[in-house]
Amino acid sequence: MSVIDFKTRRNELKKPEHIHGITVINEQGTIHINAVLALQNAIKKILKTGGKQTIIVTGEEDLLALPAIVLAPLGSVVVVWTI
Repeated sequence: MSVIDFKTRRNELKKPEHIHGITVINEQGTIHINAVLALQNAIKKILKTGGKQTIIVTGEEDLLALPAIVLAPLGSVVVVWTI
């Protein structure tokens, strides 16, 4: 699963056309319930199908690592990568 906000050091990056996924709004310094539900649904789909899931965040994705850690199955690895 990938959670992407297409920003680096507060600068917008161009979204590649080949990246598709569910889009959620998560304002800076918050963890919005809809973003958490999107994480939960993506994890369920991954466990069911084994496929990839992408969540595109309008706003900021940094704090979404916290619910990802809580929601991920035991033995999962959550990697936070910033550019």
